[in-house]
Amino acid sequence: MSTLPSHQSLDLIERFSQSDDKLYDGFKTPDTIEAGGALRAGPPPSYSSLDVLALMSQYASMGLLYGVTYNLSYPFLTVYFHMEGTQLTSANALMTLAWSFKVFIGMLSDCVPVFGLRRKPYMFVGWTINAICMLVLASVDHGLPLYIDPSLEGRPLSNLTADESRGVDASAPSRGAFMVIMCTIAAFGQVVAEAACDALVVEYAQREPLHCRGRMQSLTYAIRLCAQGVTGLMFGICNNSPRFGGTYSWDIGVNGMFILVSITSTLAVPVTIFGVKEAKRTEAVSFQTYLGQCWALAQKRAVWQIVLYLFWSTVFYCSITTTASPYVKFYWAKVESFNSALIMTISNCVSAGVLMLMASYGLHWNWRVTFVVTTLIANGLDAIVQYCTIFDVFRNQWVYLGMPLAEQVPLAINWAVTMYVIVELAEDGSEGVMYGLLTTVMAMPMILGAMVTNIYCAELQLKSTDIASDTPDVRRDVAYSYMVKYGAAAFSCCWVVLFPRQKAECAELKKNGGNYPRVGAAVLISCFVILCVSVTSTVMSMFDATACYVFAGGQGCDLVETSG
Repeated sequence: MSTLPSHQSLDLIERFSQSDDKLYDGFKTPDTIEAGGALRAGPPPSYSSLDVLALMSQYASMGLLYGVTYNLSYPFLTVYFHMEGTQLTSANALMTLAWSFKVFIGMLSDCVPVFGLRRKPYMFVGWTINAICMLVLASVDHGLPLYIDPSLEGRPLSNLTADESRGVDASAPSRGAFMVIMCTIAAFGQVVAEAACDALVVEYAQREPLHCRGRMQSLTYAIRLCAQGVTGLMFGICNNSPRFGGTYSWDIGVNGMFILVSITSTLAVPVTIFGVKEAKRTEAVSFQTYLGQCWALAQKRAVWQIVLYLFWSTVFYCSITTTASPYVKFYWAKVESFNSALIMTISNCVSAGVLMLMASYGLHWNWRVTFVVTTLIANGLDAIVQYCTIFDVFRNQWVYLGMPLAEQVPLAINWAVTMYVIVELAEDGSEGVMYGLLTTVMAMPMILGAMVTNIYCAELQLKSTDIASDTPDVRRDVAYSYMVKYGAAAFSCCWVVLFPRQKAECAELKKNGGNYPRVGAAVLISCFVILCVSVTSTVMSMFDATACYVFAGGQGCDLVETSG
């Protein structure tokens, strides 16, 4: 992430040279750079045109649905269904699992047009799948919360008397698992639509002149973040009764929330059909041709080097965490659902504002320096709040929620600079697979991180009932787990040497970085193996029959049977 002169020679931008030019005409980078340094022929996008606004509305819908994933964890999965920390970590990972397969969806979008269209049909299918899942969740009976009697809150179920057992619903966590599975399927539908949208955004962004390239991405994701904030307010206002961790005397329940959400994904279908514009492709590209192009991309140093950076920096930066955090928030900070949702909404607005500022002032910052500085600031601010809460220096929900607001500035900047490099790497015709590959690589660490987190946290006293007891030993173990989290985040800065400093350096890496087939193959195979192992472990941790395995973050099934 160093600012190099923006007037760097334009011939740094590379194109593929193949023996059969006609075969690759649909893929290659333009032979000449357009006026102003654009990477693709065509007029710069007008941000107020109907086709751009329709595309922006797709990101608004995505934001509303992203907000469901981010907001249901606390009031529904933590407070209502009372799932354990390992299950919550796995649930959050599973609900983002679809993004680990985004590269394959991008490949389909690029290579298998439907009626001559490469993007709109996939948007239609994706939103339809999502709408069906949301309607199912709006219709089924989600049952009662785990602690029907609030006076039993935090008591281990094994310690309850026969009379007290009538005040709990032991099946509640399993219903939470069903919700997670349905949201995971819905997320797959959303990713199908998103992969197609992202490819269109890249096409628009590559028509932007060099001095403002990246503005299209900043606008679309700023809209998405604002929409996420709307969902946060919906959760905070409509489900803030005591059974969801709030103080209101009313709520719309789990079903009511999903009824509102299902409207969003349902409306996205006609917007896709009538609003999104896409030029038809008259020539179809065979998978063999396309896979050859993808392999040519994968072995380029510019691609696999950034893949390595994105994967390992994300693993350590935000994927290795602690299973204690949901119940530190609930039992120690005593955060109410409305306040949590309100702060999340404000956080999204702050992030959106940062992205807008980045579009105007931050397009030429040093990407490496930006990553290191923002990482250290974000984790330093978070550590102050967390350790003061852990050791009861002060436990105030507004301090707990308010201080990390400042984290959103560096986090948004860090995310934005990662997205900018995608436009620089994408080749004409392979926008979907390039965007999908790099965003897939950013998603896979969440699954790996969940597996690592569950395994190491199983050795500490971090269950919900442990944290409710608030003993010195539990505080010590929680502090250790946060030490691991912050240490991993600091170590992520070491990987920054693999990332280009700015656009010109990225172009230079594309031009002169060379091809390394063995390294490219090793990186792709390793990513696939890690994905398979991590998904298996995460899914196992969600179900009682397999959650006891050490591989899934348990303490061993033999030990569980013996203690039982």
